[in-house]
Amino acid sequence: GILASLFPEVSAEQKAAVLAACAGSISRRGPDSLDAVQWGRVVIASSVLRMRRRSCAQPAVDKDGCCVLAWNGEWYEGPSQQSGPRADESDTEFVLGLVASAADEATSPEDARSRIARKLAMAVRGEYAFAAYLPTWELLVYGRDPFGRRSLLTATSREGTFLVASAKPTFQDPKPWREVCPSGLHAVRLLPDGGGFATLPDEDWPRGPLLDVVRWPLRVAEEEDDDAPERRRRRRRRGEESRSP
Repeated sequence: GILASLFPEVSAEQKAAVLAACAGSISRRGPDSLDAVQWGRVVIASSVLRMRRRSCAQPAVDKDGCCVLAWNGEWYEGPSQQSGPRADESDTEFVLGLVASAADEATSPEDARSRIARKLAMAVRGEYAFAAYLPTWELLVYGRDPFGRRSLLTATSREGTFLVASAKPTFQDPKPWREVCPSGLHAVRLLPDGGGFATLPDEDWPRGPLLDVVRWPLRVAEEEDDDAPERRRRRRRRGEESRSP
């Protein structure tokens, strides 16, 4: 599970209460480890369930300090995969490199958001939810794969804390949690001097190879009408007759 929090100027007690409630909800989604990284008014936390690939410590921080990443994903294997993690590399490390390079190449927060969307759409094959903080741009980016297979929610608390989490926490707050739309990459930027945050326009996912690995047969659902049951019975009878000797 993942958690990202952008705090206004709140007391240490308020911050601890929010983090404890959120950490309790995401820890059930990743029982193997739970850790957090604080960067000024930003806290990124991640709980990990180790599966097939080699895992790395999360939240992951790149060596140049360009990115702090919490990643919850599963990489699809298959003959169509032409790029991706090496055999000795975790998918978290691979995605961290993509996001950090986009942040390093960017010329503005908006450019960083667009570059990250393009890099992820073209390279990642799998289902995922993630949150990443880019200290250079004081920017939090987060999102889900285009199919929305992994849970990701967002809310703003009554104290003005912006939250992104895999699961709804236990604390009560009058402002509702909303499911993150999977159609693109979302971004919010910290405002200076404890001034809260500003939401950037969403960046739609470019069409990438993720859609190419999904090749199951698709059937158009029949519109149900009064004759639909009879048509199904006739098809079953024809199938039975064709199998008869």
